[in-house]
Amino acid sequence: MLARTYVDAAFSDNIFQWDTCFIMGFAKYGHGVFNFVESLDNFYALQRADGFICREFRKADAQPVMFPTERDSVNPPIFAWAEVQYVRMTGDTQRLVRVLPALDRYAQWLERNRSVKVATPAGEVLLYWNTPFGSGMDNTPERGDAWVSMSAQMAQMYESLATIAKHAGKPDRAAEYMMQRDRIASAINQAMWDDEAGMYFNVMGDGTLARERTIGCFWPMWAGVAPQERAKRATPVLLDREEFASDVPFATLSAKHEKFDEWGGYWLGASWAPTTMMAVDGLQR
Repeated sequence: MLARTYVDAAFSDNIFQWDTCFIMGFAKYGHGVFNFVESLDNFYALQRADGFICREFRKADAQPVMFPTERDSVNPPIFAWAEVQYVRMTGDTQRLVRVLPALDRYAQWLERNRSVKVATPAGEVLLYWNTPFGSGMDNTPERGDAWVSMSAQMAQMYESLATIAKHAGKPDRAAEYMMQRDRIASAINQAMWDDEAGMYFNVMGDGTLARERTIGCFWPMWAGVAPQERAKRATPVLLDREEFASDVPFATLSAKHEKFDEWGGYWLGASWAPTTMMAVDGLQR
């Protein structure tokens, strides 16, 4: 059954997954006035039997905008992160018991449909992919068979699922989720780090790095998968006035990139709340 309330910041007649999840970052402070978390229930209520949740639904009739077979149909998988943000503010651990089955089915669908093997000198590793539209950064120049952002988001998803499972009284499941998180963290650091640039980059199937300097390169800091020494290397790049430290931080594309647009260009240099929140949280973490 659909909840009767929702909150969304998108500029269309649809509701979007990652906008709704990120808006919980501040909506949680008003939980005593309005039950914002029901916005997430709208997505769970529309989950398919196979676990798929479309990134976008029409408000008018609750119909998905895309089919699961479409490459753009998945947004950053941060439902579990949003749930943890909410429960840390409210203490409503019973909600975690209710939502865990839906989140687990969603994770399984992502494993089946958004994972990819890429080569490294030490052998193949399993990472994850998205598309510009799917990532939420519609016209980003990002490319590659495996994406830093999606892979780091999957790692954070499993870390959050471990927290949820722990509070739901499932310690064995929590341990399994953390094993998944650690596996992804290892794969990211094995395949995606460029020591010369001091950044993480998307990677092609043959192991070649796709060196597009976008805000997406910094998701491993947010997810806590960047070792301290690598986070220290990446931080000056993020804070560089000639790269990402714009007057309104943070630019979504490095000012050194050939496609950088000084007027913002949507995701070609503008500052957007979700990725700025990600960058700030990454620096804090």
